[in-house]
Amino acid sequence: WIQWVTVHSGMAYSEHQVFELGEGGKLDKPCLWDVASRAGRKSWVCGAMNVRFDPTMNGWVLPDPWAVDTTPHPPSLAPYFKFVQRHVQEYTNDRVPLTRGDYFRFLGFMLRHGLSFSTIFSILKQLILERFNKSDWKRATILDKLQFDLFRWFYRREKPDLSLYFINSTAHFQHKYWRNMEPEEFKLRPGDEEQRLYKDAVLFGYQEMDRLLGRFVGLADENTVLIFATALSQQPCLVYEDD
Repeated sequence: WIQWVTVHSGMAYSEHQVFELGEGGKLDKPCLWDVASRAGRKSWVCGAMNVRFDPTMNGWVLPDPWAVDTTPHPPSLAPYFKFVQRHVQEYTNDRVPLTRGDYFRFLGFMLRHGLSFSTIFSILKQLILERFNKSDWKRATILDKLQFDLFRWFYRREKPDLSLYFINSTAHFQHKYWRNMEPEEFKLRPGDEEQRLYKDAVLFGYQEMDRLLGRFVGLADENTVLIFATALSQQPCLVYEDD
């Protein structure tokens, strides 16, 4: 979680001392969007991890779904943030603690903030396919599409000078399914059925992320600089195999 605070602030860990996820708010130095705001520029920070910002910031901040002590700016983003936060933090439980009203408020928010027919189609397709195969693990990429719709709506409407968009689905697939991608690297090998289901999960994540990058390229004009920053590992984690 250190690296994103470093990217946002330009400071090494020795300077910012933010170690854990959710501690970004402890930073008392300005981040990129704070500097932009002080220069009279608008920023749109969509999903950035371990984020902090000045209360007077000129723009919009949607914290990452793991944020506990950081709230959206302005509060009008709360229906989206709270809905996604509950789903992400409770994804291991059988039921997500959301009411029917929460779902309707989220749907209403998205309909007013850029929900696209392609995302609706992707959601319906995913739910239908889940009835015939065990593909519910692919739901993580649905969040990416919803968040892109929201990002695009603000980007086109407000024309911010600085924008950030953060997703974690491919990292999630790496954390959970690397053993299926390279079973030969691990002592504990997955079974045949597990391997059938998940052997291409990490590849699927990269393919979906590639498609999303294509949409960002299509969104940008000739005066826009695109920067792709990743913390995705390229090595399997083997330190726990003997345990």
